Amino acid sequence: MIKVYEMHVIFTGIVQGVFFRALIKKNADKLKIKGFVKNNIDLSVELIAVGEKKDLEQLLDEIKKNSGQAHLKDVKVRFQETKKLFYSFEIRY
Repeated sequence: MIKVYEMHVIFTGIVQGVFFRALIKKNADKLKIKGFVKNNIDLSVELIAVGEKKDLEQLLDEIKKNSGQAHLKDVKVRFQETKKLFYSFEIRY
């Protein structure tokens, strides 16, 4: 049985207003990862992604390697097993 994980990530730095959420969505869709990404009022970006751990790690690696116009200052990551279901990956407003 495949274990499903939730990856919770907080990105800080220059991450809002630079198409960072769109870049995350593009990478998540490519890997068939479900969940959402949103801006927080403290100017951070929050990512909740659900899938196989190896795919989630690949998503995080892709984001760190190519963050587009964003400038990442800090990336806080937490993994946990989950039973949450998402049917798509969306940008929340």
